[in-house]
Amino acid sequence: MAVTLMTALAGCGATRGPVAPAWDPDHPTPGISFGLTEKSRGVVGGKTDVVYRLRATGIPKGRIMRLWHRQRSATPAFVSGVHVDDSGRLRGRSGEEAELHVNGLAKGEPYDLMLWSDAGRLAAYAHKVPFPLVASGARDCRVSMEMVSHQGDALIMNGTGFEPGEEINAVMRSGEEVHLEIFPASPKGEFSRMVFPAVYFKSPSGSGSYTATGKTCSVTLEHSWGAAALKPE
Repeated sequence: MAVTLMTALAGCGATRGPVAPAWDPDHPTPGISFGLTEKSRGVVGGKTDVVYRLRATGIPKGRIMRLWHRQRSATPAFVSGVHVDDSGRLRGRSGEEAELHVNGLAKGEPYDLMLWSDAGRLAAYAHKVPFPLVASGARDCRVSMEMVSHQGDALIMNGTGFEPGEEINAVMRSGEEVHLEIFPASPKGEFSRMVFPAVYFKSPSGSGSYTATGKTCSVTLEHSWGAAALKPE
């Protein structure tokens, strides 16, 4: 059995179903976790179809957990017809092991899943970016972008490989327009910043660049926002 989770661009397979539980990946149930292993990629209907295998650990004996999907920070959507049993495998209605077929995602679009059991309020979370949008600098600093809104107009810029605690100068450009920001890197030389290019450049859709510069490394990521960023791979 193959299960295709809903995205705004990919059709359906998930439904609203039961009342959505709170989405709180910072506080999963201790001892329960799961991950996704990519098995293959192919083209279906002109879009890239990514096939994942799901494996969970720590589910109490005799219990099952349901699968939920959240797109770009929206309300979680229930995935009907499947569950994860105490063996940690995704099962279909007849008990056969199921795969996840994910298509219609854009560059930088996260793929967020939750396992949830009402009985005992058990929860576990997984986060993937099937089509990462990443740029690297000369000294291994990196910047990646993730979308966090349905319209693609709210983005998170993640940086790694900078000096611990150093001052980062970030320049966001679109055409002749420039938006500047200065902030410290973390003690691990990382940062995570929410940006709103549609607001900065007064356009719901467009393209530009994000340059993060530290003492010894500078990196520029070319990106889009709004409708221009939502094109499925």
